[in-house]
Amino acid sequence: MGEKNELLNIQIQYKLIEELKIANQKLQKQIEKEISLKKEIKKINSELEKNIAKQSKKNIQLSNSLHQHEAMASIGEISSGIAHDLNTPLGAIKTSAESIRFTLNYFFTNDLGNVSPEEFDLAYKRVRNMDSIKIFLNSSVKKINTVKFNAYLDEKHPQIENKNQLSILFVNARISIEETKMIGLVLQSKNPISFLRLIDHFQKVHSFIDTILHSSDRAGKVIHELSGVVKKQKNKFKEKINLKENISSLVNMFKYELKKDINVSIKVDQSLNIIGNESQLFQLWANLFKNAIFAVNERVKNKEIQVFSIDRKNEIDIVFMNNGPAIEPEIQKLIFNKFFTTKKKEGTGLGLGIVKNVVETHQAKIHLHSDKTKTCFTITFPKNLADSLYLN
Repeated sequence: MGEKNELLNIQIQYKLIEELKIANQKLQKQIEKEISLKKEIKKINSELEKNIAKQSKKNIQLSNSLHQHEAMASIGEISSGIAHDLNTPLGAIKTSAESIRFTLNYFFTNDLGNVSPEEFDLAYKRVRNMDSIKIFLNSSVKKINTVKFNAYLDEKHPQIENKNQLSILFVNARISIEETKMIGLVLQSKNPISFLRLIDHFQKVHSFIDTILHSSDRAGKVIHELSGVVKKQKNKFKEKINLKENISSLVNMFKYELKKDINVSIKVDQSLNIIGNESQLFQLWANLFKNAIFAVNERVKNKEIQVFSIDRKNEIDIVFMNNGPAIEPEIQKLIFNKFFTTKKKEGTGLGLGIVKNVVETHQAKIHLHSDKTKTCFTITFPKNLADSLYLN
């Protein structure tokens, strides 16, 4: 019985050993499989790391490329804006220089030999002592003054000839009917027409030089502001601006674009001041003025541009009104967008975009109204601007 049990135990042990061998073989295979899987995972990870590094490099290159494109786009927009801002003063400088040359050529060709040294000296001193010369005369005012001068000459100097021509020249020379002494000196001249033209020539040259100096200053400010942008300098400041003076300087700048058939009226209260950027505000008015000139030139006659102020309790309105054609509603929705223009070959589409930016910078609002009789751009400044505005 004992031998039988021992044999049975030996069989069980042998069976267990076989099962252990089988289990061990399975385990070995599992271990080998896991090792192989780990190697495969390691290989996959290595490939993945290479792909990630490669893709990251591509992403960096793409990001740099996009940054360069954005930078180029910004440079393009800035360059366009600078060119637009410089166009007005540089155009005024060129026009004034050409006008000086034309005026001097006309004088030396037609009038130099007809005036005495004393008359030359008197004409020069008269112009030199004038505080400011407005070269542009409203055509309707000019007509009224010419009629008055004609009547004056009929009454006081009935013997003289060429009254109509002389009346026009007296008005052009900015001599009023109250200046009886000056009128007498002119009429006693050997050649009153040349004498009056000499005074007018001096005034024009004087005004053209003022325009060149003023425009050079404008161009210089544009370059100065650009330098500030490039250097990333924040130039926060307050500056008191007289609206009448700031806007009135436009007339000389645009005198040749206005021509003789455009009636311009500027009625801005002398007492109105705001705190702002003088150069930016001039850009605002200049762009509105240029657009008004372009609009009224669509008309054949009765061209009018009016600029006036409305002083209200908490706000100041500056209105630029012209009687050019109506702006269609669908265009009004787009007109302040950058690069949108209806001027085809002439326009850059930056003008009213600049207007909008300047208005927003000065915490102001702009409203456009246009119908068949008139177009009005109204800029509304808050009166508390002086207490709150710091400009970049």
